[in-house]
Amino acid sequence: TSEPDPELKRFTRDKDADLYTNLRVDFIAGHNPDLVLYEGAVETDRIDLTHYDSAEALRELLRARRITLKKSEL
Repeated sequence: TSEPDPELKRFTRDKDADLYTNLRVDFIAGHNPDLVLYEGAVETDRIDLTHYDSAEALRELLRARRITLKKSEL
């Protein structure tokens, strides 16, 4: 297994994700990171985040998926 990109690791493990509404990070050691989207309790999409090489690329993905910053972070 290759080492995750430092920006991806920072985003998922160092609380950058906490800045977004309706976004929760469940860290699972030894697993590649996925963005899992739900409608209610039903999984609607799963995106492998190892294809994203920077925190900015992750922020763009979240914007495209209409996952927004919390009002206090605007």
